[in-house]
Amino acid sequence: MADHKCEEVEGMVGSQYLRCGAPAATLVKHRGRDEGPYWMCPEHASHNIRNRGADDVTPEAERVRTFTRVTCESAHGCGYRIDDRYMDQVYALLSRLEKMS
Repeated sequence: MADHKCEEVEGMVGSQYLRCGAPAATLVKHRGRDEGPYWMCPEHASHNIRNRGADDVTPEAERVRTFTRVTCESAHGCGYRIDDRYMDQVYALLSRLEKMS
């Protein structure tokens, strides 16, 4: 997966646009516009899809499985939380476990 940066404009300085630049995982295309699509961070993508009539057009190969938090639901109920930044490691571990069984 490529490292995309959010292309949403957050303002202008003179005649220069200031792009968000946060890590982006969603390709967004606005309906009825001849521009785009644009890569966007989760916050900007969500806002544009919900409020500005945009669609998520991210290619399947580029989709990222994201979770805000995963909480332990095991019998012992430790409530351990895993933040987004560790999910790649979790998926890698799950993949290795699947191959072992």
